[in-house]
Amino acid sequence: MLYTLSTLVLAGNQMTTPNTHLLVVAHGSRREASNEELRTLCKNLTVLDHPYSSISSGFLELAEPSIPDGLRQLIASNAKDITVVPYFLSAGRHVIVDIPAEIAIVRKEFPEINISLAPYFGASQGIASLLLEGFHETNKKPINKKNNSDLEDYFANISQELTTLQRGNKLLERAAEQGFDWADWRPVIDKVNEEVAEIIEAVENKESIERVEEELGDLFMIVNNLARHLKVNPENAAHLSNEKFARRFNQMMQVTKENHPESDKYTVEQMNHSWEVIKKREKNEFT
Repeated sequence: MLYTLSTLVLAGNQMTTPNTHLLVVAHGSRREASNEELRTLCKNLTVLDHPYSSISSGFLELAEPSIPDGLRQLIASNAKDITVVPYFLSAGRHVIVDIPAEIAIVRKEFPEINISLAPYFGASQGIASLLLEGFHETNKKPINKKNNSDLEDYFANISQELTTLQRGNKLLERAAEQGFDWADWRPVIDKVNEEVAEIIEAVENKESIERVEEELGDLFMIVNNLARHLKVNPENAAHLSNEKFARRFNQMMQVTKENHPESDKYTVEQMNHSWEVIKKREKNEFT
């Protein structure tokens, strides 16, 4: 599997010379372990038979070195011919616009250096075979159902008929009974921020809707846990928030109509202004 993957990466540039240096670039992640995967891949590539003088990694954002810095490091090591390989599966904005723009910065600084851009990883002819090979390897490792059935289910008697929030709260309470819990609400806030960052990462990396859904679910779970620590009923909190939104929206539309009687459609800016008016009015009523 590694050899096939490496072959695809190394096949990015067909016009190589013994003096060509390879810079494999990925998006970059807030999760350092993900960045380390690319660095490890490049280290593994160096031990294979290839025509490159060196193979190193760079990142579009969120990790070091950046693409310009990675190129500058190679130039500082006396590289004259560099090929950049985008380690991306599809030709999105990053491949079409952002990576070429980063390369252009260094080309302008060092016009005498030959910096070429190879096709992105997903355009490799062998990518379909690689995916099938991965599926085949996975299918050769069946799940050990016997071991799974031996696991003690701590949540077996928690009803599936509960609402999602109610069941989630019961799961968290049961886990807390086993000591798997935070001492107070403060670390839970940190976890909320961590989950939000992971959602942003998944969206910015254009990951699948299933992946984004998973990250959103994790956020809902940790917010439910925050409610538990603050002794707030999550169902009641969600209900109150729904009703508040409906009330404010109706009031916002009334205020917007009064402020713009000549219009039958309103801009987001106009409605946001009315929304802030309603929020301020409610705040004054409670003070």
